[in-house]
Amino acid sequence: MGATLRHWALIALLPLAACGRGDRPSTAAGPPAGVSVAAAPAGTATAPAAAPPVRADLAKRTGELVNPSELQMVMLYHSLSGVPAPLDKWTEDDGRVRYAQPQDRAARRAEVRAELEAAARSVANVGRLRLSTNLDGLPYDPTYGEFRVAAFAPSSSYGFKALGEEVKVGFANGQVAQIWRVPKADAQAVMDRAGPYPNLVADALLQIVDVQPEQAGGAISANVVEYELQTRDGKTTVGRVRVAP
Repeated sequence: MGATLRHWALIALLPLAACGRGDRPSTAAGPPAGVSVAAAPAGTATAPAAAPPVRADLAKRTGELVNPSELQMVMLYHSLSGVPAPLDKWTEDDGRVRYAQPQDRAARRAEVRAELEAAARSVANVGRLRLSTNLDGLPYDPTYGEFRVAAFAPSSSYGFKALGEEVKVGFANGQVAQIWRVPKADAQAVMDRAGPYPNLVADALLQIVDVQPEQAGGAISANVVEYELQTRDGKTTVGRVRVAP
């Protein structure tokens, strides 16, 4: 009788043991693919969520950056977006540090870090950019009485690469900025200044209005405030355009 009872007790325990092995995830495996940490079983330790980046108050930024370097634009993106710049990583990745002799590495590290911090400080209050870009062609549409300045079209953007990141500058008001309205009676004088095959330089003042993080960099969106068109040799001003708000 005792043997029979022990036999039935073992049979009753087997399904419970099987459920325990199949339903409880191993604590060493982590959450399954596609399941957020918040959905993990009660009692599982989770890392605290990182605080979201704090974007700069663009309305309070009054500084201008004139024809910035690639490094300055990467630093500006981090300053605007609030995404921390990985200064420690950039310092250690610099060839002057990586390939320095052991006895020189500390000095080289301090030198590189100082350069990066100086670049970061140089953009701390920047809210405007002055950029120069080449412009090939200046087509005129007599029906609408306007030149099209393709350098500021909505589809145009300008990239800056440094430290393994890329920052793109695009134009929020490109649809308006690309149009330079000139009455038909005055258009010929503009075309005469530009020459038969216009090869121009556009110097533009841009007001930064937005920033968006992206993988390994980000995008800065700006309004074109005004621009000047000159011949490539700088001898002739073809036109000065104030973009309507």
